[in-house]
Amino acid sequence: MSEADIASALAVGAAACVAFGDVVHQRTAHAVPTGNGVAPTPKAT
Repeated sequence: MSEADIASALAVGAAACVAFGDVVHQRTAHAVPTGNGVAPTPKAT
């Protein structure tokens, strides 16, 4: 692999991590407590 290929792979990987982390954060940050102090677990799709 050339340096450009490696750089592209790293950029794509980083973007995927950021996107996944953002989705997880949004799903957990807006979870509504059920009254027992435990937030509902987001359903895995």
